[in-house]
Amino acid sequence: MIAIWPAWVLAAAIGSLLPIMPNVFDGRVGGAYLSQVASLSVVGGSVVTLAGATCLALLQYVVLRVLIRRVSLAATIWIPASAIAAVTAFGLTAVWQSALHRRLISLSALATALPPDFPLSEVMAGLVGMVLGLYLGLSQGIVLSLVLRRRVVIYWVLANMLGALVAGVALGIREQAMSDWLANQMNPDEGTLMAFYVTDTILGGVLYAAVTGLALLMLAGRPSGARAETVLVVDA
Repeated sequence: MIAIWPAWVLAAAIGSLLPIMPNVFDGRVGGAYLSQVASLSVVGGSVVTLAGATCLALLQYVVLRVLIRRVSLAATIWIPASAIAAVTAFGLTAVWQSALHRRLISLSALATALPPDFPLSEVMAGLVGMVLGLYLGLSQGIVLSLVLRRRVVIYWVLANMLGALVAGVALGIREQAMSDWLANQMNPDEGTLMAFYVTDTILGGVLYAAVTGLALLMLAGRPSGARAETVLVVDA
């Protein structure tokens, strides 16, 4: 049971990397590529999100199968449920961010009203992450309730939102650090940009999985303990 947590975290690291490997091999992580990603349409971004969420959910499904130790039709729904939830969350956040850019003056006014050291970018990144965590938590929580045969939706939603918040804030801090570094660079090294890109991808996946993996162990362990207690009562 303890080995499930590192397996879950490893699955997140690998699942997060798989969709970006073509870009890594092509070396398309420089300023031109970053600009291209930033200008993706909602449809283009949804395709990228769908690929990433599917890769991650597939590896999570493997770990889930090991955890429950049985063939479960409900568990197979984990993959499409995760992919659909991720794409839905991306679409909503993309629309929200677009509306936010149109209100950039209001955002600037908000920033001036806050303390100078207030981490506004980190908070905004955390909020976006929490939206993703909410949709994933609801979708996956329903599936997990069927797999574990108990109601765990609310717990899984909270775990996903917490994990996404932690990952979002951490990536927001990293993004601010990268922006400060780029501001002092006349000609940024492509290798350094590649390292930032890959590291951020792994970091986000690992932090998110570290929190949700612990929640998964606790939720899966509780019914096991109840069944063991029932067996002891019957044997007595």
